[in-house]
Amino acid sequence: MASLDNEVLRYLMYIPTPLLIHQYFIAMKRLLFIIFTMTMAMATFLSHAGDNSWKKKYGLEGCDNPVFTQPDHEVPGGRVAGAGICMNDGEAYQDYDIGLSREWHYAPKLIFGKPEAATIHRVIGIGRPEDDSHFDSYGRALKFNAKRINDCGALVAYRVGANGPDDLAQYLATYDAAGNLQDVMMMGDEHTVDGLFEFAPHGDYKLVGNWSRLGARLDEKNPGKFVIMLENYYEQAGNRSTWKMNRHYHVDDGGHFVLDSITSENAPQFNPAALEVLELMLMPLGGEGNYDKAMNALHKLQPVLKKSDDGKRTLARMMERLYAYDPEAFLVWVWKCPKCNLTNEVREMVANSHYVGQPFGERYVAEDIHNLTHTKARTYWIKMMRRWAEE
Repeated sequence: MASLDNEVLRYLMYIPTPLLIHQYFIAMKRLLFIIFTMTMAMATFLSHAGDNSWKKKYGLEGCDNPVFTQPDHEVPGGRVAGAGICMNDGEAYQDYDIGLSREWHYAPKLIFGKPEAATIHRVIGIGRPEDDSHFDSYGRALKFNAKRINDCGALVAYRVGANGPDDLAQYLATYDAAGNLQDVMMMGDEHTVDGLFEFAPHGDYKLVGNWSRLGARLDEKNPGKFVIMLENYYEQAGNRSTWKMNRHYHVDDGGHFVLDSITSENAPQFNPAALEVLELMLMPLGGEGNYDKAMNALHKLQPVLKKSDDGKRTLARMMERLYAYDPEAFLVWVWKCPKCNLTNEVREMVANSHYVGQPFGERYVAEDIHNLTHTKARTYWIKMMRRWAEE
């Protein structure tokens, strides 16, 4: 009997009681928590290791700049024969030649970082996004070249118009290490200001087509230095000549574009205003005094630009770029200069902006006027908008 009691006791020791069950679940929860924590830590470690791996490949190690985004495709060779797509988006970090091209599919493509997506409209001169969704919803901007400058700053090239009927153009922008926009400039587009050349004082020549070659070359050792190369043809007295222009730039410590020198070969003796328009189109907008310089040039050239269809197109495009870059600075500048007729140009732009993405859309302009911190300028523009609505 005693032996039986001992067997029963040993058996009962292994029957879980409510207390033992409770302690068991507590232990299991602790174990699962430890496993989960270790798994997350390992995943984070591997993720960071992967980030460092791809960044090291492109010389971006130690940089947390959100503008530098990981390429989606990194297949060596870049292209798949007949596929019509780029399979090595990492070329955006490796290419030092930037050519103007309508090719969309074969171009490398990088996604936008969040701060970049929020300000890209200021770079390419369109209306700001409706929300924080990915900028690809506009389908207009291709981010195809990015370089590390000024420690962890970024120099980026964008192309618009390649995947649609819009004019083809390319823009350069700089960002600081946190992804904040510092400066923008147009690298060039497929058009010249041909119409302006018709008013040339020296007569019998004409441009042949648009810019036949337009590109840039970045310094591989210092991408903050680059040259933009433009080339065109013109005919005079039955002879064709090649007009070449090289424009040398560098990015200063503040992330602003600085024009160092210009060399020109076989330039025609055209209307000086045409060259001034070209300079306006290629002018950086950041940096001390640059925005006012661009607005002054726009004011000066407005009467000349109104004389031709090409000029009107250029005037509208430059107004959109300058307005999108800094609406408050634009509205205040025009308010201070009511006799320069840019107020009437604003009126025409508002009246003819009916599509998504146009910076002079009535709702955009109304919001910008409402947000003006300059009291007198805000009063002026409210009065103008009311008058236009009544008329």
